[in-house]
Formats: sequence, C-alpha cells, structure tokens
Amino acid sequence: MKSERWEMALLKRRIISRPSYGTKRAQARSCAANLHREIIMNGIIYLVGLIVIIMFILSFLGLR
Repeated sequence: MKSERWEMALLKRRIISRPSYGTKRAQARSCAANLHREIIMNGIIYLVGLIVIIMFILSFLGLR
C-alpha cells in the first residue's frame, strides 16, 4: 500500500515535470534546428583550431 502511493507520487512527478514540446513535427523541427546549430558550431571550432595551429607553426618558424 505504501509502495503503491510512492510509485504514484513518482509517476505524477514525472508526468508533471516532463516538458511538453508540442507535436512530433515540432519536435522534429527542433531536432533539425539543433543539429544545424551543432554543425555550424563544430565548423567554427574547427576553423579556430586550424588558425591557432597555423599561427603556432608560423611563430615557431619565425614568420609571424
């Protein structure tokens, strides 16, 4: 009896705290937008890292 109440309380908490993102189509759009942002961010990080490496090599050779 006590464990059933505990389970119901946990279940209610999960249902209440579960964020609602709308329809499946909206979720897919949100996922696609996040993927697009992630690709752009990865490209920026790659580019900055490449520039840092090139600057290091040039300064090592004394050409900076």
